[in-house]
Amino acid sequence: MIGNFKWLLTNEEIEFEKQKFKGKLAGKAYKYSLNIDGLIRTRILIFAMSILVLYRVLANYLFYEIFDIQFLIERIIFGVIILIGGLIFNKFRILSIIIAVVPIIIITGTYLLIPGQFHLRTVAFMVAIIFLILSGIYNHIQAKNIKNQLEKNYY
Repeated sequence: MIGNFKWLLTNEEIEFEKQKFKGKLAGKAYKYSLNIDGLIRTRILIFAMSILVLYRVLANYLFYEIFDIQFLIERIIFGVIILIGGLIFNKFRILSIIIAVVPIIIITGTYLLIPGQFHLRTVAFMVAIIFLILSGIYNHIQAKNIKNQLEKNYY
């Protein structure tokens, strides 16, 4: 399924992944491919979270008929910030991931710190999302290191 979203990467990464390596380099190329897939998952998750931050506003309106314009504006701003993080992902990976995680941490903090807002499932979901997005930093660093090793040993 991740193969369908290769267009989320840079052309250079797609072309490098298509190269065929032999021996020990083939194993490193496989690890590179796994890290690239992790980067794709991270970017998909960032884009999905830019929409999912609006879930609570929509749920409050549909299920409880509560509409708070300030809450809507807050969540739209958070969604736009996360979306910007997803859009600059190919140019500035680590910065993009940090930009995308900050609003999610703020939202999680509000569930933890404001009395009456604590929902264990919501907090657990947000913490899991934070860790999944932050794993993109690891995937980026690993992919970069493996690519350097492959280039050094191949050329």
